[in-house]
Amino acid sequence: MADAGWTDFEGTIPDDAISGGLENEHALPVCRVEIEGKMHPGKVHVFMCHFAFDGAEYLSDEFEVLTKAESDIEVWSALAVTDEADVVRSDNNTDETLQFPVCRAAWKDGLHPGKLEGAKCHFGYGGRELVAETYEVLQLVASE
Repeated sequence: MADAGWTDFEGTIPDDAISGGLENEHALPVCRVEIEGKMHPGKVHVFMCHFAFDGAEYLSDEFEVLTKAESDIEVWSALAVTDEADVVRSDNNTDETLQFPVCRAAWKDGLHPGKLEGAKCHFGYGGRELVAETYEVLQLVASE
């Protein structure tokens, strides 16, 4: 498995950030925010991390951005995940109840990153938490 990294946001998106999708032709890098002891993944838009929590979309200016090594390959899979070890999670904690796999789902003319919870992709949009049954899960694979 490749190693995903989380980098503190300091005003600019790192060159090695992983984009989770697009909206209006703008990349939406994957971010995460800690809420109630869990790391919730979301999307960076206009220097804020937008994430779904408790039925709403929240914004935070204190967050981390998902990055990868140049040699790693990101794969967004809509099919069954073949190797759970490659799935990128919001937290490396061994307690799986504190982890959310990173997902993305299509909405309107965009593709929005969020968190996989209960076999559905939850993402923030327009102030609400939206839930998609059709989604892709992020895997990060080390190049050979």
